[in-house]
Amino acid sequence: MKLKKSKSTLSIACIFFFFLLAITFFSAPEKYDIIIKNTKIVDGTGKAALRGDIAIKGEKIVAVGRVEGEAATVIDGSGLVTCPGFIDPHSHADLTIVKYPLAENLIMQGITTFLGGNCGGSAAPQKDLTFGEWLSKVEDEGISINYAPLVGHYTIRILVMGHDYRRKATPAEIEQTIYFITPAMLAPMFTGGGGIGVVWMAGPLWNGCLRMSGTR
Repeated sequence: MKLKKSKSTLSIACIFFFFLLAITFFSAPEKYDIIIKNTKIVDGTGKAALRGDIAIKGEKIVAVGRVEGEAATVIDGSGLVTCPGFIDPHSHADLTIVKYPLAENLIMQGITTFLGGNCGGSAAPQKDLTFGEWLSKVEDEGISINYAPLVGHYTIRILVMGHDYRRKATPAEIEQTIYFITPAMLAPMFTGGGGIGVVWMAGPLWNGCLRMSGTR
């Protein structure tokens, strides 16, 4: 009885083993949208670069290392480096991003995020366009790149004071500055920041900010 039981157990184990082997051998290969093969991978963490593959499904990287499977697009990464996109912290692309939403000049350099509104100048606010409305316009247009917006201080200064911006702002002009700053600060700006240009006088903007914060 014990011998028969042992043979029966062994037979079941063998059948199970071959069943698993068959599943592994005949199972359909993993399918991806894109595979980058044999590329030098720099992951941005500070670790040493490694040679391997990258698999992409939709808009997400789903596998890194040795990737087995099929893809609609296979890119030979031999001799190339694949890494996270670069950030351009000093850009004026916000002034043209609606006209050129694909931002090919940045994407082709590997830049995937830019900080706009630098040097005190931004595309908004304008007389008939708030900063929030500008951001909605950019979002509705659909752009190929990440945009971290700043509101330009001299944009608001000229909007309030015209080109006579080097003089001291009047109390009424400071109140008007606050009027334009407030919705900009409430809009989803990058850290709620303002772009400051060295050659542009920041008086009414800072006075307005200080008034808003309660420190003046």
